[in-house]
Amino acid sequence: MIRGNGAVIDGGEPYDDYREIANRLAAVQEANGRFPGIYYLADNAGLVLRNCQWVVIEDLTFEGCWPTAIYLDNCQHITLRRLHIRGSTIAIGAAGPYTRHLLIEECDWIQDLRSHGEADLAAIRKIGAVDAGLDPGDCGLWREISWDQVHGNIEDTESRVDVETDERGFDGDFFRAWTIAGYVVLRNNVILDAFNGIHFFNDASDSTVEDFCRNIVIENNWFVRIRDNAIEAEDYAWNWTVRGNRFVDCYMPFFAGDAPIRLFLHLRQSRLESASTWPRWRRPQFRPAFQVSQTARSRRPALCLQQFMDAERADQQAQPYPPVPPSKQRDRLLRRSGPVDAEGFCTFWCELAERPEAGPGRKFTRRQIFHQALARTRHTLRW
Repeated sequence: MIRGNGAVIDGGEPYDDYREIANRLAAVQEANGRFPGIYYLADNAGLVLRNCQWVVIEDLTFEGCWPTAIYLDNCQHITLRRLHIRGSTIAIGAAGPYTRHLLIEECDWIQDLRSHGEADLAAIRKIGAVDAGLDPGDCGLWREISWDQVHGNIEDTESRVDVETDERGFDGDFFRAWTIAGYVVLRNNVILDAFNGIHFFNDASDSTVEDFCRNIVIENNWFVRIRDNAIEAEDYAWNWTVRGNRFVDCYMPFFAGDAPIRLFLHLRQSRLESASTWPRWRRPQFRPAFQVSQTARSRRPALCLQQFMDAERADQQAQPYPPVPPSKQRDRLLRRSGPVDAEGFCTFWCELAERPEAGPGRKFTRRQIFHQALARTRHTLRW
């Protein structure tokens, strides 16, 4: 166990000093035909754990650790608790195909220190709400910095890195994972004034892609003023539970990338909020709460499974889609039915959501929903 009890790991570099360095490094990547980011430097961290097991780290403060505060490489059974991270492109990075069983809880991260994140953090921890009386005008990531300055590139925005004006040092996440095994729990964390929140990549080959980014739980976290995506899954993810989170003034609470994704979610009791002090004409323009890119939607419309997987009886009254069976009945039917085609189920569920009646004067029963979806089986769905 590593317990800080107020100890500070100081990177010794404020963001103003690191900004131009990050921009120059991103420009080099762009000149070499790569995406203009500094992600490849993620292992340049204030604290690195490599090939470690059964380690608990708690009550540490990280300040000015650019680009990364904590980096985990091929680690198992790691607990990060009550860590306070200020600055950093990436607060916590995880890599390695054998990285699994991570618990990250009660941590807080403020990336852009020029806003009033500290006051909001204190209010969240004390009364469970942001301070609506604070002026939103000092939120630099929203007010002074454009999205292109942080994440723009030639392909998407037709813009090149500007070493003098860009802000590439903010192009990071609270938790970023590169093709890890999974089994990660992130709970009771507070993320404020940052570009991204939780971000998983899965670059494994087609034959092994299902072995990574599996079994993720994201619950009871606060995402406040996230400039891009609060939660993002890239390429392929499996069996995620996202519940009890609060999103305050976030551009995109959840986003799934362009590649085919099998993403199965429990989306329960999460709240989308906006601070009351944002005047309507100055309020950030938010995208839809949950979105799959058009490419991913045409290949595998997996997000619709959120309504099916969220099968707890207490939540059924709030569901906009037709009622689904309780979990015991669902599991019993699935055991009887054998392989399930996720794509067929999603397609059917989309159609059912738009046309809930099976015929004049009656609706689909729960059993009919199952049997119609199961009739489209072509692939094996693992539970």
